[in-house]
Amino acid sequence: MLKREMASLSPEEREAMQIVMQELAQPQEGVSLLEVLGQAEFKRTPVDMKTFVKDPYYLGNTCENIYPRLMTDLEDLFSGGYHEAVWTGSIGYGKTHVATIGVCRVLYELSCMKDPHKSFGLARGSNLSFVCTSVNETLAVKVVFEAIASKIKASPYFEEHFPFEDTKKDLRFPNGIWVAARASTDTSALGLNAIGALMDESNFLPRTSKEAQMGVMDRAETIYNTIQRRMKSRFERHGKLPGMLFIVSSKKTMDDFTARRIRDSKNDPTVFVRDYALWDTKPEDQYSAKKFWVLCGNETIPSKILTDAEHGEFKDKLPESATLIQVPEDFRRDFERDLEGSIRDLAGVATVAINPFIHRREKILEAIDTSRSHPFSTQVYDASKGGQFLWPTMVHEVIERGYADTTMKVLRPILNPKALRQIHIDPSLRGDATGFCMTHIGGYKQVVRRAEDGKEYTERAPIYVVDVMLRIVPPAGDEIVLADLRHLVYDLGAHGYMIAGVTLDSWQSADTIQQLNQRGFKSQILSVDTSTDPYDNLKTALYENRVRYYEYSPVIEELQQLERKNDGRKTKIDHPPKGRKDVADALAASCFALSTTGISQPLPIMRGLSYSGDAWMEEQQQAAMAGNKAASFNTDLPLPFLKGGGGNDPGSWGNGGGGWYPG
Repeated sequence: MLKREMASLSPEEREAMQIVMQELAQPQEGVSLLEVLGQAEFKRTPVDMKTFVKDPYYLGNTCENIYPRLMTDLEDLFSGGYHEAVWTGSIGYGKTHVATIGVCRVLYELSCMKDPHKSFGLARGSNLSFVCTSVNETLAVKVVFEAIASKIKASPYFEEHFPFEDTKKDLRFPNGIWVAARASTDTSALGLNAIGALMDESNFLPRTSKEAQMGVMDRAETIYNTIQRRMKSRFERHGKLPGMLFIVSSKKTMDDFTARRIRDSKNDPTVFVRDYALWDTKPEDQYSAKKFWVLCGNETIPSKILTDAEHGEFKDKLPESATLIQVPEDFRRDFERDLEGSIRDLAGVATVAINPFIHRREKILEAIDTSRSHPFSTQVYDASKGGQFLWPTMVHEVIERGYADTTMKVLRPILNPKALRQIHIDPSLRGDATGFCMTHIGGYKQVVRRAEDGKEYTERAPIYVVDVMLRIVPPAGDEIVLADLRHLVYDLGAHGYMIAGVTLDSWQSADTIQQLNQRGFKSQILSVDTSTDPYDNLKTALYENRVRYYEYSPVIEELQQLERKNDGRKTKIDHPPKGRKDVADALAASCFALSTTGISQPLPIMRGLSYSGDAWMEEQQQAAMAGNKAASFNTDLPLPFLKGGGGNDPGSWGNGGGGWYPG
């Protein structure tokens, strides 16, 4: 490297280099050539990094509690000839904080220069920008204005020598120097004279629709390459760059953007890498001295918390691409609750691209309520073979007060009769099965969570109770009639279930959604394939013992076989080859809809009072036989629902003869 750099120097530069080396070897009185060269570029000599961070004159008191290890990292970064820094690993150890300090340092050094544009060969009056990108504009602006601007506003130095004006998306300093906040999809950022950049949450940047059509695998890769090209084309001199490119993100998988950058830069001395667990950067006395061992598995060996005996076995013969980590005892509950999530988020160890989604398989079985059974006549419904709800196990007659002090017989669910229900249908036509699930909130539970800063907090979370799950298959050589799926919804509404909403996967759902909305069932699209949020919500609820369902083998098998996959473009939850996830999709989506819509108590107008009794049933049968489709169950025309009912506190839902699930 030294030979290459010396060869790139002009004869005059080489002569100056020799003089500087002689002065360093044999210091003389007076001003050295090195000092003269520095004075040619700078009007103020920059202070060292520790002074810049710790002295309140430069950043106020915004960084006084920086962890010692991160302080040392910053000193190494800005004294080692680096022009790129990758901060990755766990959540909450201070990645963005330390990177924004680095941005402030770059701005400070620019403020010390006499004429940055002349020094870098830029046209006077052109912008000289530091670009901050994130998943969306809101998050990018938050980084710039809350993490960077707050430090500079607290600085007497910046107020005195380098004040800024803020627009909605930029901090604008003297001499045309900007800090620009941009969404990852905003191409205007790519036209700026970028002396540096901060790519926040780089592993989570979405692709634009145009990029998806063009087959672009990773939005972060595109932004990185574009900014690097602009930095090099405008500022590189003899292989050196004056600014800094910060790449910041917590881990996703072994093939995410930061993981690839670390692998690609393994032999590049200009790239600075820090990859920490949550407990690595904080003082040792903050956590228990007692630790436990965790095996971070590979494609074939699942991760697990090890006993002392197991640790001895794996220590001597560790499987290829597997990792052993030591974890403070403080985090045992996190790892027991969600092992693979804690490995990724707290230990900062990337997970494999394809691995079991639910590692704690025992939680799938613990969610089974053995006092209940499948409320449909068949495990798998084929319309050509027939099937029906087992109403006596689901609903019963009760006497309720009607209008004008009258009473009437109505049907009510046996389990949590006044709870609002949410239905999800994962439709198909040929080949694939359709998943159907109806769920409600049966109570609440206090759970312990851990925030991104590593601190624990308590939260009130819902308990999801499944009323019915059903796998629906097309008849041999035929296809599923979507009207039959709607009839299931109508039948449940007619038997006293208060259905607050129906969601469907986007595939072939437009007409069904329109039909359901016309019948008064609030319906909308919800796909579990465009985001992992529904399945992440379900897994968390399973791990926290907040899911209750009866034993239904199709959903048990599907949940056990789920895999987390990453194809380089996105992460998704999928089934193995020849596997299924139709009912699991419906379960995850119905629970997610309950959690996001805040369904917890009846609406002012409820669908829930249905006629009952032999006379009414006989009337329906006679009307159907006479061709009066409006009175038949098996039509798309309105049934004679009564609207009525009232509010009810979810914490006091009656048992209706079947009990309720306390929080």
